[in-house]
Amino acid sequence: MKKSPTFELTGNDARIKYNYKADGNIGMFAVYIVDEGDDIMKTGGFPEVMSQAENEESESTIQKSEGRYYLNVNATGNWKVTIEELR
Repeated sequence: MKKSPTFELTGNDARIKYNYKADGNIGMFAVYIVDEGDDIMKTGGFPEVMSQAENEESESTIQKSEGRYYLNVNATGNWKVTIEELR
């Protein structure tokens, strides 16, 4: 499990881009976009991205209002996650 530094979204169109490669045959990859100050281990939450594929590279639109957030990534293997917002 890893947590990112906090980042700001302005409420404009945004997307999450990711690539993931599992260690071995069984994958586990989940990315949460969490409000600053919240802890999904205490409050729970639904992942923006979740996969059990061995390898995956994709992107998805995210719907978040203006605010400060951080990523909580729970994964095995190698991964990269990027948040992009139109300005």
